[in-house]
Amino acid sequence: MTAKERLAAAARGDSVDQKPLIVWPKLLPQTPSSEADAWVVDAPHELSEAKSLCGDSAVLASVLSPFGWALQKQIPLLEILESDPKEGDLELQKLKQMTLDEARTRMADGADGLCYVLAGAGPDHATPMQYGGFLLDLDREILEEFQDSEFNLVWVRGHKEPYLEFVADLPCHALSWDMGATGIPPSALRTYRSGAI
Repeated sequence: MTAKERLAAAARGDSVDQKPLIVWPKLLPQTPSSEADAWVVDAPHELSEAKSLCGDSAVLASVLSPFGWALQKQIPLLEILESDPKEGDLELQKLKQMTLDEARTRMADGADGLCYVLAGAGPDHATPMQYGGFLLDLDREILEEFQDSEFNLVWVRGHKEPYLEFVADLPCHALSWDMGATGIPPSALRTYRSGAI
C-alpha cells in the first residue's frame, strides 16, 4: 500500500496495513522520512522542494482559516462584528478571500491537499455562539471548495476545550487537534464524527 493509498483508505474508513503518519516539521528536513504518509509544509517555497523530496508521500500545504488571519494581523474581528455587523461582515469577507487565495495558490502550485489551520473554535478566542454564528459556515464554505483534493486535514487550534462537536462534520478527510494538551481522546468525538480522526 502506497502512502497516498493508505491515506485514502483511512479517510474512507477502510482497513489499512498500518496507521497513517502525517508529519508537520518546523522546517522540511533534507532527507524526509520514508515512513511518513504525508508532510505538511508551511512556507510556499517549501512546496516544490517537498514534492521532489517526499517520494510518494502526500504534501499538504498549511493555510490559515479566516479567523487565523485575523489573529495574525491583530484584527479585533469579533469586536467589530458585535459593534458594527455590516463592517464586521465586510472584514470577514476580506479574510475569507485571503484564505481562499492562499489555498488556491498552494493547490495550483502542486499541493496534494490542505492542512486547514482552524482558529476560533475554542474558548480562548470565541464563545460557542460567536464561532457558530460568525465563523463555522465560513470554514465550511472554504473547505467545500477543496473537498475533491487528494487529502485534506483540518487542524483545530487551541489547547483549552475546543468546540470539536461544532467542527466534527466539516468536509475534510481527517480531523485533528492537540490531544495531549486538550486531554480529549478520539473516542470522545465518535458520536459526532464517523470519519478519520
